[in-house]
Amino acid sequence: MKKNFRKIVYICMIVLLLNGCLTLKINKDSPPLADFGVPLIGHYRNGDTVKAALYTVLFVTSMVGVILFAPTQGGGSQPIIPIDRTISDPIYYSLLGCALTVPIASSIDGASTYHLVNKKIIDLNGIPWDPKGNITKYDAINQFRQEQEERFQRESDANRIENYREDIELYRKKLLDGTITDDELTFVEKSTFISEELKNELGYYYINKKKLIEQEKNKE
Repeated sequence: MKKNFRKIVYICMIVLLLNGCLTLKINKDSPPLADFGVPLIGHYRNGDTVKAALYTVLFVTSMVGVILFAPTQGGGSQPIIPIDRTISDPIYYSLLGCALTVPIASSIDGASTYHLVNKKIIDLNGIPWDPKGNITKYDAINQFRQEQEERFQRESDANRIENYREDIELYRKKLLDGTITDDELTFVEKSTFISEELKNELGYYYINKKKLIEQEKNKE
């Protein structure tokens, strides 16, 4: 029994050593990992296919071995594989220990990989994060990415407005004096950043247009 226990411990140690092996390639733009807390499945959902496949193979192989070497057949409780129990029992208990250990090790590994990867992404991007705060690494990274995207969008809009500055001022003048053509008006309305820049002038143009239409009706 002591020998079997030692074998189980050795298996546990080998599997847990996998925790220190980071198989994912991480850069500053890598997506943050989520701690799903589910054995095996968490690795698949995080895209850590190397560890996911390794843990799956270990678990399935162990379970098949447990079934084959379990002392459940016949009056003498012999395993499916017809060998002496002095040989089959140590193998059975070792495989059983491995089968029980793999899901636990997978969950621990998933949690440690989650923290390790997200901390690396935070460091690469220089994201401010307080370990004692209420926000998780995962949320801190997503919040940083959202703010970064919004900043890029604002800069892009500002650049586009600057490139169209002369046209915008021309459309502004035409909206105010009512000389804008239908094609020009359609272009202004369909261009989100231009219409946003000229929203007050557009409102003024439509108010005046409505007044002119009412005046024409009154004349009739």
